[in-house]
Amino acid sequence: QDCKSLISNEAWHLENAHAFNFFPGTDSIEVLAIFRRDSGIAQKKTKTKTKTKAKAKAKTKAKKKKAKPSKV
Repeated sequence: QDCKSLISNEAWHLENAHAFNFFPGTDSIEVLAIFRRDSGIAQKKTKTKTKTKAKAKAKTKAKKKKAKPSKV
């Protein structure tokens, strides 16, 4: 179900999947699936994160300048 919902909007595609039998003797398996997002969507997210990081750095620099004691 999760795989279907990710693939249905076409922003993600299934790159690889591996099945693991952690519970031998049962019908249960665990699956590790690796999805990749479309490059166009990934770029939009990256820009947002970059702006946020730049703002955080600017605030940190401003705080450091205020915190320095003046030399007399």
